[in-house]
Amino acid sequence: MREKRDMVRVFNAHPRRRFLVRRIKRLAELVLGSEGGREPGEVNIVLCDDDRLQELNRRFLGHDYPTDVVAFPLGDGPDALDGEVYVSLDRAEEQARTVGVSFENEVCRLVVHGLLHLLGYDDRDGDAATQMHARQEEYLRLFEGRQAAAPAGSKRGN
Repeated sequence: MREKRDMVRVFNAHPRRRFLVRRIKRLAELVLGSEGGREPGEVNIVLCDDDRLQELNRRFLGHDYPTDVVAFPLGDGPDALDGEVYVSLDRAEEQARTVGVSFENEVCRLVVHGLLHLLGYDDRDGDAATQMHARQEEYLRLFEGRQAAAPAGSKRGN
């Protein structure tokens, strides 16, 4: 049996921008705890800039351009889910303006998207992409509903 550890860690690695770590941690725990299957292991979420994402995209995926989110499964065993999700706060800010949502909403959307990739969801073909995006939006609605229902004092420092 695995020892109990902090299953989700969030890192602000952007050189100028910061995001509320506890909010992302709660969102990730909701998604990972709801999906079932493998026991959540260690998942790191790194909030960074376009340069970092472009470097990861080039180095590991062979694409020389920035992207909004990249997920890397790290565990090789079937028992626990281990991985890393990198989110570009630069892309999130630009995409939020483009689609008319808040920066916070777009960061949360990208985190959920990356976590779903870690969990095995794929968005490369039409039906799978439709299913993945629907699941992503379900989690965002559920999370926002929980945030709105939380007592006022518990929202501090989201």
